[in-house]
Amino acid sequence: MAKRIISIAVAAIMFIGAIVATSFGSRASRIEQAWENISYIPTTTTSATRSQTTTGTTIPPFLAPGYWVTTVPDGPFKTTSQGQSTESTTQTTTSVSTTIATTSPQTTTTTRPTTTTTKPTTTKPTTTTTRPTTTTTTRPTTTTTQAKPLNINIQYSKNALLYDVTSGKVLFEKNANSKCYPASTTKLLTVSVALYYMTSDTVITVGDEINMIGYDSSVCGLKQGYVMTLGQLIAGLMMNSGNDAAYTIAVNVGRYVAGYSGMSNVAAVNYFVSLMNRFAQKLGATSSNFVTPDGYHDPNHYSTVHDLLIIAQEAMKHQLVRNLASTYEMTISTLSGQWLTFKNTNSLLNKSSEFYYPYATGLKTGMTYGAGYCLVTTATKDDRTLIAIAMGASNDKGRCTDTINMLNAGFDI
Repeated sequence: MAKRIISIAVAAIMFIGAIVATSFGSRASRIEQAWENISYIPTTTTSATRSQTTTGTTIPPFLAPGYWVTTVPDGPFKTTSQGQSTESTTQTTTSVSTTIATTSPQTTTTTRPTTTTTKPTTTKPTTTTTRPTTTTTTRPTTTTTQAKPLNINIQYSKNALLYDVTSGKVLFEKNANSKCYPASTTKLLTVSVALYYMTSDTVITVGDEINMIGYDSSVCGLKQGYVMTLGQLIAGLMMNSGNDAAYTIAVNVGRYVAGYSGMSNVAAVNYFVSLMNRFAQKLGATSSNFVTPDGYHDPNHYSTVHDLLIIAQEAMKHQLVRNLASTYEMTISTLSGQWLTFKNTNSLLNKSSEFYYPYATGLKTGMTYGAGYCLVTTATKDDRTLIAIAMGASNDKGRCTDTINMLNAGFDI
Protein backbone atom coordinates (compact mmCIF):
# COMPACT_ATOMS: atom_id res chain seq x y z
CA MET A 1 0.00 0.00 0.00
CA ALA A 2 2.80 2.41 0.95
CA LYS A 3 4.61 1.63 -2.30
CA ARG A 4 1.48 2.41 -4.29
CA ILE A 5 1.05 5.80 -2.57
CA ILE A 6 4.72 6.69 -3.25
CA SER A 7 4.45 5.78 -6.96
CA ILE A 8 1.26 7.89 -7.32
CA ALA A 9 3.02 10.88 -5.63
CA VAL A 10 6.07 10.53 -7.94
CA ALA A 11 3.79 10.42 -11.01
CA ALA A 12 1.94 13.53 -9.80
CA ILE A 13 5.21 15.43 -9.25
CA MET A 14 6.44 14.49 -12.72
CA PHE A 15 3.15 15.60 -14.27
CA ILE A 16 3.30 19.02 -12.50
CA GLY A 17 6.94 19.43 -13.57
CA ALA A 18 6.02 18.79 -17.19
CA ILE A 19 3.28 21.49 -17.06
CA VAL A 20 5.63 24.06 -15.49
CA ALA A 21 8.37 23.32 -18.06
CA THR A 22 5.93 23.71 -20.92
CA SER A 23 4.55 27.06 -19.72
CA PHE A 24 8.05 28.41 -18.99
CA GLY A 25 9.18 27.35 -22.48
CA SER A 26 6.27 29.07 -24.20
CA ARG A 27 6.81 32.23 -22.09
CA ALA A 28 10.51 32.24 -23.02
CA SER A 29 9.67 31.84 -26.69
CA ARG A 30 7.16 34.72 -26.36
CA ILE A 31 9.87 36.96 -24.83
CA GLU A 32 12.27 35.94 -27.56
CA GLN A 33 9.61 36.70 -30.19
CA ALA A 34 9.00 40.15 -28.66
CA TRP A 35 12.70 41.03 -28.90
CA GLU A 36 12.71 39.86 -32.51
CA ASN A 37 9.76 42.15 -33.19
CA ILE A 38 11.61 45.12 -31.70
CA SER A 39 14.99 44.47 -33.24
CA TYR A 40 13.83 45.08 -36.84
CA ILE A 41 13.71 48.85 -36.12
CA PRO A 42 16.85 50.24 -37.78
CA THR A 43 19.45 51.72 -35.47
CA THR A 44 20.41 54.20 -38.15
CA THR A 45 17.85 56.61 -36.71
CA THR A 46 19.45 56.26 -33.30
CA SER A 47 22.78 57.91 -34.03
CA ALA A 48 21.23 60.61 -36.20
CA THR A 49 18.52 61.36 -33.69
CA ARG A 50 20.85 61.60 -30.73
CA SER A 51 22.94 64.37 -32.26
CA GLN A 52 19.87 66.38 -33.23
CA THR A 53 17.93 66.08 -30.01
CA THR A 54 20.68 67.53 -27.85
CA THR A 55 19.43 71.02 -28.77
CA GLY A 56 16.55 70.34 -26.40
CA THR A 57 12.87 71.04 -26.74
CA THR A 58 12.39 73.40 -23.82
CA ILE A 59 13.08 76.61 -25.81
CA PRO A 60 12.12 77.48 -29.41
CA PRO A 61 15.00 76.47 -31.73
CA PHE A 62 15.53 80.00 -33.08
CA LEU A 63 16.40 81.23 -29.58
CA ALA A 64 19.15 78.63 -29.20
CA PRO A 65 22.71 80.07 -29.15
CA GLY A 66 24.25 80.33 -32.60
CA TYR A 67 20.91 79.88 -34.38
CA TRP A 68 21.19 83.23 -36.13
CA VAL A 69 24.09 82.07 -38.23
CA THR A 70 23.63 78.36 -38.70
CA THR A 71 19.94 77.61 -38.94
CA VAL A 72 18.67 80.50 -41.01
CA PRO A 73 16.41 79.26 -43.84
CA ASP A 74 18.60 78.28 -46.77
CA GLY A 75 18.15 79.36 -50.34
CA PRO A 76 15.64 78.95 -51.82
CA PHE A 77 15.49 80.03 -48.22
CA LYS A 78 11.99 78.88 -47.25
CA THR A 79 13.17 75.73 -45.50
CA THR A 80 11.97 76.67 -42.03
CA SER A 81 9.02 74.28 -42.27
CA GLN A 82 11.36 71.45 -43.21
CA GLY A 83 13.58 72.29 -40.29
CA GLN A 84 10.64 72.19 -37.91
CA SER A 85 9.36 68.88 -39.26
CA THR A 86 12.82 67.37 -38.75
CA GLU A 87 12.74 68.40 -35.11
CA SER A 88 9.28 66.97 -34.55
CA THR A 89 10.33 63.62 -36.03
CA THR A 90 13.41 63.54 -33.84
CA GLN A 91 11.26 63.95 -30.74
CA THR A 92 9.22 60.88 -31.69
CA THR A 93 12.21 58.67 -32.34
CA THR A 94 14.19 59.48 -29.19
CA SER A 95 12.27 57.05 -26.97
CA VAL A 96 12.95 54.25 -29.45
CA SER A 97 16.62 55.06 -29.80
CA THR A 98 17.50 54.49 -26.13
CA THR A 99 15.90 51.02 -26.10
CA ILE A 100 17.34 49.85 -29.35
CA ALA A 101 20.91 51.03 -28.99
CA THR A 102 21.85 47.78 -27.20
CA THR A 103 20.06 45.42 -29.58
CA SER A 104 21.84 45.68 -32.90
CA PRO A 105 24.48 48.38 -32.88
CA GLN A 106 27.07 46.20 -34.58
CA THR A 107 25.13 45.47 -37.73
CA THR A 108 24.11 49.00 -38.60
CA THR A 109 27.14 50.91 -37.34
CA THR A 110 29.67 48.94 -39.35
CA THR A 111 27.75 49.40 -42.60
CA ARG A 112 27.41 53.20 -42.27
CA PRO A 113 31.04 54.26 -41.93
CA THR A 114 31.90 52.37 -45.11
CA THR A 115 29.34 54.26 -47.18
CA THR A 116 30.30 57.62 -45.70
CA THR A 117 34.01 57.30 -46.44
CA THR A 118 33.48 56.43 -50.09
CA LYS A 119 31.20 59.34 -51.00
CA PRO A 120 33.12 62.39 -49.77
CA THR A 121 36.48 61.24 -51.13
CA THR A 122 35.56 60.67 -54.73
CA THR A 123 32.75 62.99 -55.71
CA LYS A 124 32.60 66.09 -53.55
CA PRO A 125 36.19 67.34 -53.37
CA THR A 126 36.46 67.21 -57.17
CA THR A 127 33.43 69.46 -57.70
CA THR A 128 34.43 71.90 -54.96
CA THR A 129 37.95 72.45 -56.22
CA THR A 130 36.80 73.17 -59.77
CA ARG A 131 34.12 75.74 -58.89
CA PRO A 132 36.12 78.21 -56.80
CA THR A 133 38.79 78.38 -59.50
CA THR A 134 36.31 79.37 -62.19
CA THR A 135 34.49 81.95 -60.10
CA THR A 136 37.52 83.71 -58.72
CA THR A 137 39.28 84.12 -62.01
CA THR A 138 36.25 85.24 -64.00
CA ARG A 139 34.80 88.02 -61.83
CA PRO A 140 37.82 90.21 -61.18
CA THR A 141 38.97 90.01 -64.81
CA THR A 142 35.68 91.16 -66.28
CA THR A 143 35.30 93.99 -63.78
CA THR A 144 38.72 95.57 -64.42
CA THR A 145 38.71 95.31 -68.21
CA GLN A 146 35.20 96.69 -68.49
CA ALA A 147 35.99 99.61 -66.21
CA LYS A 148 38.89 100.91 -68.35
CA PRO A 149 37.09 102.59 -71.30
CA LEU A 150 35.50 105.41 -69.27
CA ASN A 151 37.51 108.08 -67.49
CA ILE A 152 35.10 109.97 -65.23
CA ASN A 153 36.08 112.70 -62.82
CA ILE A 154 34.62 111.68 -59.45
CA GLN A 155 35.37 114.65 -57.22
CA TYR A 156 33.27 114.09 -54.13
CA SER A 157 32.57 110.39 -53.56
CA LYS A 158 35.06 107.99 -51.98
CA ASN A 159 33.59 104.96 -53.72
CA ALA A 160 31.78 104.88 -57.04
CA LEU A 161 30.61 102.51 -59.76
CA LEU A 162 28.72 102.73 -63.05
CA TYR A 163 27.02 99.64 -64.46
CA ASP A 164 25.18 99.10 -67.72
CA VAL A 165 22.21 96.84 -66.93
CA THR A 166 21.40 96.38 -70.61
CA SER A 167 24.82 95.05 -71.62
CA GLY A 168 25.76 93.63 -68.20
CA LYS A 169 29.06 95.55 -68.16
CA VAL A 170 30.77 97.61 -65.47
CA LEU A 171 31.66 100.87 -67.24
CA PHE A 172 33.51 102.61 -64.43
CA GLU A 173 34.58 101.98 -60.86
CA LYS A 174 36.44 103.71 -58.07
CA ASN A 175 37.40 101.76 -54.92
CA ALA A 176 34.64 99.33 -55.84
CA ASN A 177 35.85 96.60 -53.49
CA SER A 178 36.88 98.83 -50.57
CA LYS A 179 34.79 98.81 -47.41
CA CYS A 180 32.18 101.58 -47.16
CA TYR A 181 29.22 102.25 -44.89
CA PRO A 182 25.92 101.84 -46.75
CA ALA A 183 23.66 103.95 -44.46
CA SER A 184 20.03 103.78 -45.72
CA THR A 185 20.95 102.11 -49.02
CA THR A 186 20.79 99.06 -46.70
CA LYS A 187 17.02 99.30 -47.12
CA LEU A 188 17.34 97.83 -50.62
CA LEU A 189 18.30 94.58 -48.91
CA THR A 190 15.63 95.00 -46.20
CA VAL A 191 12.90 95.29 -48.83
CA SER A 192 14.19 92.31 -50.84
CA VAL A 193 14.22 90.05 -47.77
CA ALA A 194 10.74 91.24 -46.72
CA LEU A 195 9.24 90.60 -50.16
CA TYR A 196 10.93 87.23 -50.34
CA TYR A 197 9.03 85.96 -47.30
CA MET A 198 5.80 88.02 -47.37
CA THR A 199 3.46 89.38 -50.01
CA SER A 200 2.94 93.13 -50.29
CA ASP A 201 -0.71 92.85 -49.21
CA THR A 202 0.17 91.24 -45.85
CA VAL A 203 -1.55 93.21 -43.06
CA ILE A 204 0.76 94.47 -40.28
CA THR A 205 0.00 96.40 -37.09
CA VAL A 206 2.67 98.91 -36.06
CA GLY A 207 3.93 98.19 -32.54
CA ASP A 208 6.36 99.63 -30.03
CA GLU A 209 9.31 98.45 -32.16
CA ILE A 210 9.26 101.94 -33.72
CA ASN A 211 10.85 103.16 -30.47
CA MET A 212 14.00 101.17 -31.31
CA ILE A 213 15.15 103.70 -33.92
CA GLY A 214 18.07 106.11 -33.38
CA TYR A 215 17.22 109.55 -32.00
CA ASP A 216 18.22 111.34 -35.22
CA SER A 217 16.58 108.85 -37.62
CA SER A 218 14.64 109.72 -40.74
CA VAL A 219 11.02 108.59 -40.27
CA CYS A 220 7.82 108.24 -42.29
CA GLY A 221 5.41 109.16 -39.47
CA LEU A 222 4.25 105.78 -38.15
CA LYS A 223 2.41 105.59 -34.82
CA GLN A 224 1.79 102.55 -32.65
CA GLY A 225 -1.53 100.92 -33.56
CA TYR A 226 -1.53 101.93 -37.25
CA VAL A 227 -2.72 99.04 -39.40
CA MET A 228 -1.01 98.94 -42.81
CA THR A 229 -0.08 96.59 -45.61
CA LEU A 230 3.54 95.57 -46.11
CA GLY A 231 3.42 97.49 -49.43
CA GLN A 232 2.48 100.71 -47.60
CA LEU A 233 5.32 100.20 -45.13
CA ILE A 234 7.72 99.68 -48.04
CA ALA A 235 6.51 102.99 -49.53
CA GLY A 236 7.51 104.79 -46.31
CA LEU A 237 10.78 102.82 -46.23
CA MET A 238 11.79 103.56 -49.84
CA MET A 239 10.51 107.11 -50.30
CA ASN A 240 10.85 108.81 -46.88
CA SER A 241 13.66 106.43 -45.92
CA GLY A 242 11.69 105.72 -42.74
CA ASN A 243 13.68 103.89 -40.08
CA ASP A 244 10.39 103.37 -38.21
CA ALA A 245 9.11 101.39 -41.22
CA ALA A 246 12.36 99.38 -41.32
CA TYR A 247 11.92 98.22 -37.71
CA THR A 248 8.23 97.40 -38.13
CA ILE A 249 9.04 95.34 -41.21
CA ALA A 250 12.00 93.62 -39.51
CA VAL A 251 10.06 92.62 -36.38
CA ASN A 252 7.01 91.31 -38.24
CA VAL A 253 8.91 89.43 -40.95
CA GLY A 254 11.30 88.04 -38.31
CA ARG A 255 8.44 86.65 -36.21
CA TYR A 256 6.66 85.30 -39.27
CA VAL A 257 9.66 83.43 -40.66
CA ALA A 258 10.63 82.12 -37.21
CA GLY A 259 7.06 80.96 -36.66
CA TYR A 260 6.97 82.47 -33.17
CA SER A 261 4.62 85.42 -32.63
CA GLY A 262 5.77 85.83 -29.01
CA MET A 263 9.33 86.69 -30.03
CA SER A 264 10.63 89.89 -28.39
CA ASN A 265 11.36 92.93 -30.56
CA VAL A 266 15.11 92.58 -30.06
CA ALA A 267 15.14 88.85 -30.89
CA ALA A 268 12.94 89.40 -33.97
CA VAL A 269 15.18 92.20 -35.28
CA ASN A 270 18.29 90.07 -34.70
CA TYR A 271 16.66 87.19 -36.49
CA PHE A 272 15.68 89.41 -39.43
CA VAL A 273 19.23 90.78 -39.67
CA SER A 274 20.54 87.21 -39.82
CA LEU A 275 18.17 86.64 -42.76
CA MET A 276 19.59 89.76 -44.40
CA ASN A 277 23.17 88.50 -44.05
CA ARG A 278 22.30 85.06 -45.34
CA PHE A 279 20.35 86.54 -48.25
CA ALA A 280 23.26 88.83 -49.19
CA GLN A 281 25.71 85.91 -49.08
CA LYS A 282 23.45 83.85 -51.33
CA LEU A 283 23.24 86.71 -53.82
CA GLY A 284 27.05 86.90 -53.92
CA ALA A 285 27.46 90.07 -51.83
CA THR A 286 30.14 88.37 -49.76
CA SER A 287 32.12 91.43 -48.62
CA SER A 288 29.25 92.87 -46.58
CA ASN A 289 27.98 92.55 -43.03
CA PHE A 290 24.69 93.97 -41.76
CA VAL A 291 23.78 94.77 -38.17
CA THR A 292 20.58 96.82 -38.47
CA PRO A 293 17.56 96.77 -40.84
CA ASP A 294 17.74 100.54 -41.44
CA GLY A 295 21.48 101.11 -41.97
CA TYR A 296 21.91 103.30 -38.88
CA HIS A 297 25.65 103.68 -38.45
CA ASP A 298 27.58 100.87 -36.78
CA PRO A 299 31.27 100.10 -37.42
CA ASN A 300 30.34 96.45 -38.06
CA HIS A 301 27.66 97.39 -40.59
CA TYR A 302 29.49 97.72 -43.91
CA SER A 303 29.48 96.84 -47.59
CA THR A 304 31.25 97.65 -50.88
CA VAL A 305 29.86 99.36 -53.99
CA HIS A 306 30.35 96.08 -55.83
CA ASP A 307 28.10 94.31 -53.29
CA LEU A 308 25.59 97.18 -53.35
CA LEU A 309 25.32 96.76 -57.12
CA ILE A 310 24.31 93.12 -56.59
CA ILE A 311 21.80 94.10 -53.87
CA ALA A 312 20.35 96.92 -56.01
CA GLN A 313 19.79 94.56 -58.94
CA GLU A 314 17.93 92.14 -56.67
CA ALA A 315 15.65 94.92 -55.34
CA MET A 316 14.93 96.08 -58.91
CA LYS A 317 13.36 92.72 -59.71
CA HIS A 318 10.27 93.83 -57.78
CA GLN A 319 7.79 95.98 -59.73
CA LEU A 320 6.62 97.53 -56.44
CA VAL A 321 10.15 98.72 -55.62
CA ARG A 322 10.65 100.15 -59.12
CA ASN A 323 7.34 102.03 -58.94
CA LEU A 324 8.00 103.51 -55.49
CA ALA A 325 11.64 104.38 -56.21
CA SER A 326 10.64 106.42 -59.27
CA THR A 327 7.80 108.30 -57.50
CA TYR A 328 8.61 111.66 -55.93
CA GLU A 329 5.49 112.16 -53.77
CA MET A 330 2.57 109.96 -52.67
CA THR A 331 -0.29 110.11 -50.16
CA ILE A 332 -1.72 106.88 -48.77
CA SER A 333 -4.58 105.92 -46.49
CA THR A 334 -3.71 103.25 -43.91
CA LEU A 335 -6.12 100.39 -43.22
CA SER A 336 -6.82 101.97 -39.84
CA GLY A 337 -7.85 105.26 -41.49
CA GLN A 338 -4.82 107.59 -41.18
CA TRP A 339 -3.48 109.63 -44.12
CA LEU A 340 0.27 109.69 -44.67
CA THR A 341 2.25 111.62 -47.27
CA PHE A 342 5.62 110.27 -48.38
CA LYS A 343 8.22 112.36 -50.23
CA ASN A 344 11.22 110.83 -51.96
CA THR A 345 14.61 111.89 -50.57
CA ASN A 346 16.25 111.51 -54.01
CA SER A 347 16.99 115.01 -55.42
CA LEU A 348 17.34 113.59 -58.95
CA LEU A 349 13.57 112.95 -58.94
CA ASN A 350 12.62 116.41 -57.65
CA LYS A 351 11.69 118.68 -60.56
CA SER A 352 12.32 121.79 -58.48
CA SER A 353 15.84 120.66 -57.51
CA GLU A 354 18.98 121.85 -59.32
CA PHE A 355 19.97 118.19 -59.52
CA TYR A 356 16.79 116.99 -61.23
CA TYR A 357 17.71 114.35 -63.81
CA PRO A 358 14.93 113.56 -66.31
CA TYR A 359 16.11 109.99 -66.95
CA ALA A 360 16.34 109.00 -63.27
CA THR A 361 14.04 106.17 -62.15
CA GLY A 362 15.25 105.65 -58.56
CA LEU A 363 16.66 104.11 -56.45
CA LYS A 364 17.78 104.83 -52.84
CA THR A 365 19.55 107.52 -50.85
CA GLY A 366 21.53 107.12 -47.64
CA MET A 367 23.20 109.39 -45.10
CA THR A 368 24.82 109.00 -41.70
CA TYR A 369 27.74 110.90 -40.23
CA GLY A 370 29.88 107.78 -40.47
CA ALA A 371 28.87 106.91 -44.04
CA GLY A 372 28.58 110.38 -45.54
CA TYR A 373 26.08 111.02 -48.34
CA CYS A 374 25.31 107.95 -50.46
CA LEU A 375 23.18 107.40 -53.54
CA VAL A 376 22.26 104.34 -55.60
CA THR A 377 20.64 105.61 -58.81
CA THR A 378 18.89 103.93 -61.71
CA ALA A 379 18.28 105.79 -64.97
CA THR A 380 16.84 104.78 -68.36
CA LYS A 381 17.38 106.50 -71.72
CA ASP A 382 16.86 105.11 -75.23
CA ASP A 383 16.14 101.60 -73.94
CA ARG A 384 19.37 101.54 -71.94
CA THR A 385 19.34 101.29 -68.14
CA LEU A 386 22.31 102.30 -66.00
CA ILE A 387 23.00 101.97 -62.28
CA ALA A 388 25.29 104.58 -60.72
CA ILE A 389 26.52 104.25 -57.12
CA ALA A 390 28.19 107.12 -55.27
CA MET A 391 29.23 106.63 -51.62
CA GLY A 392 30.90 108.76 -48.96
CA ALA A 393 30.36 112.29 -50.33
CA SER A 394 30.30 115.16 -47.86
CA ASN A 395 26.90 116.54 -48.94
CA ASP A 396 23.92 116.03 -51.25
CA LYS A 397 25.49 118.20 -53.96
CA GLY A 398 28.58 115.94 -54.03
CA ARG A 399 26.70 112.65 -54.42
CA CYS A 400 24.32 114.11 -57.04
CA THR A 401 27.10 115.76 -59.08
CA ASP A 402 29.18 112.57 -59.20
CA THR A 403 26.10 110.51 -60.08
CA ILE A 404 25.04 112.81 -62.94
CA ASN A 405 28.61 112.82 -64.33
CA MET A 406 28.66 109.03 -64.35
CA LEU A 407 25.22 108.73 -65.97
CA ASN A 408 25.99 111.30 -68.68
CA ALA A 409 29.27 109.56 -69.51
CA GLY A 410 27.51 106.19 -69.63
CA PHE A 411 24.70 107.35 -71.92
CA ASP A 412 27.17 109.11 -74.24
CA ILE A 413 28.90 105.84 -75.20
